[in-house]
Amino acid sequence: MLATSFRQARLAWSIVGGRPFAIKMLNDLVADVGATLAEFGPIDSHAAELVSGTSRELQNDLAERHVARAIRQAVSGTPYYRARLADRGLGSTTAGVSALETIGPTPKSALKADLSAFVWQGAQPALFASSTGTTGSPTSIWLSRYEMEVTTAFQAMSMMMSDGVRPEHVFVQCVPARSLAGTLFRGTIAMIGAGLIDMGIRDPATTVDLLASPIHLHGKSAKATHLNIVASHLAALVEHAERSGRKSDDFDIGTISVGGEIVTEALVERAGRVFGAEVIETYGATEILPIGGIGCEHKHLHIPSDQGYIEILDPGTGRPALPGAIGTITVTPFAHYRDTTRLLRYDTRDLVRVPSADEIRTCSLALLPAVSPIMGRLPVGAPIPRVTDREALELLQSEEELSLPTRYVLDNQDANHPILYVVADRAHRSLVARLEQRIADSNLPLHAIVLVEDRDELPEPCLLRADLREDSHVSKPKAGTVV
Repeated sequence: MLATSFRQARLAWSIVGGRPFAIKMLNDLVADVGATLAEFGPIDSHAAELVSGTSRELQNDLAERHVARAIRQAVSGTPYYRARLADRGLGSTTAGVSALETIGPTPKSALKADLSAFVWQGAQPALFASSTGTTGSPTSIWLSRYEMEVTTAFQAMSMMMSDGVRPEHVFVQCVPARSLAGTLFRGTIAMIGAGLIDMGIRDPATTVDLLASPIHLHGKSAKATHLNIVASHLAALVEHAERSGRKSDDFDIGTISVGGEIVTEALVERAGRVFGAEVIETYGATEILPIGGIGCEHKHLHIPSDQGYIEILDPGTGRPALPGAIGTITVTPFAHYRDTTRLLRYDTRDLVRVPSADEIRTCSLALLPAVSPIMGRLPVGAPIPRVTDREALELLQSEEELSLPTRYVLDNQDANHPILYVVADRAHRSLVARLEQRIADSNLPLHAIVLVEDRDELPEPCLLRADLREDSHVSKPKAGTVV
């Protein structure tokens, strides 16, 4: 008990002071959490609320300290920021949030053009990681072993304390094999001691079959209990499960964590109905690791501020977006979590709407900063579209005659006359009429909707993570085999 208290004090000291974490201490804390939960059982709802956030005052105080440290180290030790900011006196100990707000956002194009210019001179790069590039050319970062170990340890503690994950649980992971999130998730599950079937993106029939099949592992659940998956592949699984007559009784999945792409309410409802599971939307990006977000019961996306400073900026003015307005998520990761690729005010180009204070007051995660779910990604130089990708997808995925995953193109070239193209198995008039009625009911300013029966007829390719297939053979567990 004394050793655990000492480790907790060291953890708090590192967080408050912005100092590097001791990896052994983090690993021991993961073991402490596992032992405590094994002895006393799941954390109760009141304790979970204590874990979910800290006071606004403490968040603001920590932000000032950690932003100042991030600025100092970026300006003194990375070529990109040294060349642009060294003569502005931002390396002083007084630099904080107000100083950060005088720095223009770092564009994604700058990171893509010269990654080495963002690598801190004191770093020990170990892993080169890239995004999947489904919405454009991949974006890459370098990570150290320290960053990977810190991320997996904190993720393990969060999953055990907040999500109730136990060693007997079995996860199925369906994300692109080379994704950074997938790589780190393997380490997290190993720390917890749970089981992991790392499927990648495979044929939907194979994956659905595996989710419904007995596992026969001593000490593990009879079937998969958790699914970690990208949105378009979940859509493909839902489509196959519905068409093949699968029912929720065929599965034992308790939680589906889905992200990587826009996750619509329609998809959440259909996936929950088919698999009998709670579906939770998550948010993350390779460049801003370990910062991420999670959905709540009020359809907000909450992005904790303990690992980085989060801003929602108006892409036209560069100023904070006002409540009700749409802006892009802009992130400054804190230095004690990120010691290799340093970023200040990195513009993800991910669009969200800023909620009002009244909207989040009754939310169970109200202490954590909240935005709307991701509404799309804004191309460089483009204005905020009149119709967002989320609005288009919600429209299309609420129509169950359209097959999943949804393949569409939203043409916003004429800002006043956006056109929505979508692939349909049969482009008949009654389907068009229903979609047009949905458009009218939701007051979407679409000029037209055009149905095509082949994806090659779309005006441009519709790229999905579900297309990043790894179709090598995967065997189902053999019936009657106990390990």
